[in-house]
Amino acid sequence: MKGLLLKTLLFSGLLAAALYPFDRLLLDKSKEDVNSYEMLYATANNSLDVLFLGNSHLFRGIDPRVFDARTGLNSRLVFSSGSNIAQVYYDLLESLNSQSPKLVVIETWPIFAPSSGNNNLFVDGNLRNQNFSAPHSKRFGEIKYKEISRAYPGNDKWFHMFNFFRYHERWTNLELMEESLLIETTLTAEEAYYRRYYRTDQMSMALEPRYMRYKFKEDKMYISEDEEYFLKEIISLTQEEGIKLLFLSVPVYDVYFDKVKVGFDRLHKHLNALTAAHDHVDLLDLNYEFGGFSRNLILNERRLHTNQHLNYSGQIRTTGIVVDYIQSKYQIEAGGKNIDKIQIEDYMYGLIGKSSDTRLSGAVTKVNGRRPIDSLNRKYFVVKPADQHIKIEGWMHFDSDGADDLKKKRFALKKDDFVYIQRKLWAAPVPEHIKDRGEQYASAGFYNRRVPKTLFEPGVYELYLVYEEPDEIILNKTEVSLLIE
Repeated sequence: MKGLLLKTLLFSGLLAAALYPFDRLLLDKSKEDVNSYEMLYATANNSLDVLFLGNSHLFRGIDPRVFDARTGLNSRLVFSSGSNIAQVYYDLLESLNSQSPKLVVIETWPIFAPSSGNNNLFVDGNLRNQNFSAPHSKRFGEIKYKEISRAYPGNDKWFHMFNFFRYHERWTNLELMEESLLIETTLTAEEAYYRRYYRTDQMSMALEPRYMRYKFKEDKMYISEDEEYFLKEIISLTQEEGIKLLFLSVPVYDVYFDKVKVGFDRLHKHLNALTAAHDHVDLLDLNYEFGGFSRNLILNERRLHTNQHLNYSGQIRTTGIVVDYIQSKYQIEAGGKNIDKIQIEDYMYGLIGKSSDTRLSGAVTKVNGRRPIDSLNRKYFVVKPADQHIKIEGWMHFDSDGADDLKKKRFALKKDDFVYIQRKLWAAPVPEHIKDRGEQYASAGFYNRRVPKTLFEPGVYELYLVYEEPDEIILNKTEVSLLIE
């Protein structure tokens, strides 16, 4: 009997060793949630100060780059689209295998979502596996085995332990395999995570009356016994580890909030009672505090839904509110900058100081087709009340050995603690007096495709030109400001 057991263990070990190099290649690396786990695994052990956990509501609610730049802390965001609170619990266990954060922030949509799948976490005694990305994106190990065993207690657990078996249909999907391999070999996990992140579209005005007319139900907006069980497990685990715990509610669309306010109030009351009983736990319910956000800060997902996601502007604002709360509530000592690559946000929010760089020349020449005006010894581009969008044109040249690369050009707008970075630009003709400087300026022109004006609050914004090299960021403030009336 012992010999059979040893042979079984040996066979399992050899099988795992043989499949492990290929196992993660079968994950769909085009998905942001998969890359959030890859970012966690790429992070040096015990280097995180703050860990964010949740589902897509969190992914579209908090920008870790903005958070890190404004606080000087190291954070990671691990999520799985559509995950429930049980899966968040196992994500916490997995993260604590390699990290010892001072603060864990858990977004509440896994328990706030009005879904029977979230309320009823067990089916015939087995854990409901609501989103396969949550367990299958984890590395082969003890936590993955525990989570999958609880969902698949029979022989099926071995099928789900190995992506090689679970995603066997991908063996012959050469297009997906090629894309995943390309991402794996050409991008870091962080670059893959952010490559489709910055969305500036807004909920269509046509959707607003549909939300107003629709009779949303709030009967499933409650914390069930199953959910409370895992909430208590999370609270107990963080207490044992000496970790502060913050439950965060990212804003939804304000019209939807008003329609189901009774449900949100019920959830807030229950969760507040759970958190109030523990000194190390806090609740920051931004829906309760703000009543949701306007459609200007919500993505245009083109359908009526109980889960609305924030656009880039909404993310910046929400992250700023969370930063202010955490800095006022907790005294977290930064463990030192851990991210390998310095980001534009680090300069824009003042985490890293930088003086003007003469290698980068350029100017903004037009905004919405208009040239700047002089007022009180300053030059302003004016975005008028009748303007619906903002289109910025200009030129930018980086003095280097190679030709200008449009893909490396950005511009940024800054007003107080709000920084908008336009990371994708298009080629534009160069003004004649700039073209006369030489052939190297022929490709210096740029413009951005129009972004909605209502992404920005009225006021005066500073304009910055940015050139982003793989190992260096060159950033200069322009002499002209932008006034949004």
